[in-house]
This record gives sequence, C-alpha cells and structure tokens, in this order.
Amino acid sequence: MRLVYLDEAGIGRASQEPVVIVAGVIVHADRTLASVEEHIAGIVKRYIPSDQQHGFVFHAKELFNGGGNVFDRTKWPLYRRLEIADELAKIPNLFELPVVYGDKKRSNVVSNDHMVAFARCAVCIEAYMRNECDDEVCLLVVEDNAEHRSWIRAAQQYLQNRLMDPVDEEMSKVPLLPFRKIREDPLFAGKSPLSVLQVADFCAYVWKRKLMNDARYDRFCDVMDNRVVRLVDADTNQPF
Repeated sequence: MRLVYLDEAGIGRASQEPVVIVAGVIVHADRTLASVEEHIAGIVKRYIPSDQQHGFVFHAKELFNGGGNVFDRTKWPLYRRLEIADELAKIPNLFELPVVYGDKKRSNVVSNDHMVAFARCAVCIEAYMRNECDDEVCLLVVEDNAEHRSWIRAAQQYLQNRLMDPVDEEMSKVPLLPFRKIREDPLFAGKSPLSVLQVADFCAYVWKRKLMNDARYDRFCDVMDNRVVRLVDADTNQPF
C-alpha cells in the first residue's frame, strides 16, 4: 500500500497568494516510509541544535522567511537555512518518491479553490497508481485544516462515487473517474517530528512560489522536477 502525504499552500490573503496548491509525495508504506522518516531525523540531528531538537518540525515558511521557535534570523542567516532547504529538496530523488500537485488560481471563495486544487492533485495520484502500482491501493494523509476538512472529505467522496455524474466540464474529460485506487476517507493529521508531511509542506510551498514566477525557488523545484507526476491529455498531449 502507498501513503500519499499532502499539504496545501496559498490559502492566505489573495493579494499575496494568487494561487492555491495542494502538493505532496507518494510513499511505499512497507519499503520506504521508515527510511524517509529516519532521513528526516538525520537532517534534524545535523542542522538543529541539540537543545532544540525535541519536538522540532520543519515548516517551509519559517525555513525560508526566518522565524518560529528556531529560525531566528539573527542566528540563522539565509545561506544556512537554504542549506537545509537543499537537503529537503533532495528527498524525492533520494527515495524515488513521486511528487504530485494540483493548483487553482484564486477566486473570491478560497475553500472552493482549495477543493479544486485538491481534486486535481488527487487525479494525478489516481493516474500514477493505475499506471505504476496496479496491484496496490493508497490512502491520503492530509495536513489537518479544520476549516477546510469537510470540503476535502466531500471532494474525495465525490471523486470516489461510482454513481457520479461529473458536472465540471474539466473533470468530465478525465478518464479516471470514479477513483478505484484512492481508498477510504482522507486521514487528517498534524505534523510531527518524523512525519513525511514535512516534505509535503516543503513541496507545496516551493511549487506555489514557482507558480507565482518567483525564480528564487527554481533551484528547489528543478531538483524535484523529474519526480513530478503529470497527467497528460490524450487528445492534445498537453498537461491536464
């Protein structure tokens, strides 16, 4: 079975974040999960002072901008924080983790945008699972957002519904509905020191910035680009 760790970015002020994204990584629960967790623990041990390691969790926003309980800018210059960011960006390649994401330009209703971004990401996951893991199923582990939890659950149930009649013109073109690889409801979880949700958080943040045309984040996205799952339209041969 695969576990898919997902997080969102871009649900703050529309003037500052013009795009919502849901992104993450697909992990083999038996063969790879423990190794990824141990690697994250190793990054913490190498970079974070010993007296601050207990309960420490990586948050990309704090890492890049400084702040939080650890990354005080007066003690952590940008070059040191970017060294850690480079380490996190390497994880998908080190462990051959597919990277998935879905995005949506912001409208006046951020909950709807979040739901659409989640649905687009889920379609990529379903496509990957059918193409690469036909004898397996997967469970989505989603960063808990109490405000949007019911929307995400409803979106997944809709996409899993075998009696569904797609009313969205874009979704009606997707030959992957209803889902048969993504099972159960999403598991909503908070980040913990070993959680792979930290990698999902990093992916969501850097890909959001890339979609905002912020070239400073290209170096991190470029490292992961070969792991990105892209759904291609069979008629146009273009990304869906």
